[in-house]
Amino acid sequence: YFSCNSLPSDLDNYYGLRCYEDTIIGFHDFKIAPSCEDLSVDETVLTQKIKLYPNPAIDQIHIQCTTPQEYDYTIFNSLGQIVLNGNLTPNSTTIAIPHFYNGLYNLVLKQQNKSEAIPFIVDK
Repeated sequence: YFSCNSLPSDLDNYYGLRCYEDTIIGFHDFKIAPSCEDLSVDETVLTQKIKLYPNPAIDQIHIQCTTPQEYDYTIFNSLGQIVLNGNLTPNSTTIAIPHFYNGLYNLVLKQQNKSEAIPFIVDK
């Protein structure tokens, strides 16, 4: 992290923050990348509507998709640590989470080269 007053003096060799936008100060471009658009990535989000319920959860979550398919899943805690992973099938769309502590988690569903993150809360 650095402020605008403490930018690295040699920006040609700086590979960190390229540009960003915030709601208070506005757009910032540190002239490292030709444009902020050059920093975008191809769309890799699942195209289906995916519903996770209940949210907040207690000891299990259910996943409902518009088209039942197989997905690999990974659940991350708020520190970014993997706490559970597995596979969802059209016949198995419930994930047991009885050992999870209260807090915010992210369920990441993956299918081929696409993925989608769905946040959920555990509140026991």
